[in-house]
Amino acid sequence: ECQKYHKRKNRTWVAIIDVDEYMTYNIIQDDDPILIVEEDTPEQFLTLDYVEAMNKTRSHLRQVLEKDKTVFEYINENNQNEPWKSEVCHLMSRLFFSAVDSPTEVLANATISQYGLDPIQFSTLRYFHHAQRGKFDYNHYGKVIVDLSRTHRKE
Repeated sequence: ECQKYHKRKNRTWVAIIDVDEYMTYNIIQDDDPILIVEEDTPEQFLTLDYVEAMNKTRSHLRQVLEKDKTVFEYINENNQNEPWKSEVCHLMSRLFFSAVDSPTEVLANATISQYGLDPIQFSTLRYFHHAQRGKFDYNHYGKVIVDLSRTHRKE
């Protein structure tokens, strides 16, 4: 019903996430895992060409972030590129952040001071401690973002 509602409103991409979750860019970090393969991972996502293309895309995300583009703006501008063009429903990896206050020096390096924000005042900005990337034990199942403009409504 939720997706039908948004489709009637001519919405395009809709994120199926909880109210206490948010989307952000998956920038390459020092603690990125090597390729993790679940037993039902489609073969097309395991090819060297695909993995290299995704890493190339992710390597440019810092510049996108610096231009203050929202995730939605980025997807709309790149919807003819992978991974957006191949799937109507895109599974986003999940990274669990815990309610452990980050040290002051970590918050100082969070690159949000240019916006005049105090990270201590925002529960979404003050916690940088997270589970190990790529590990299912704490991160659990991913979330999806759906391109409703490419779905066909069934009555």
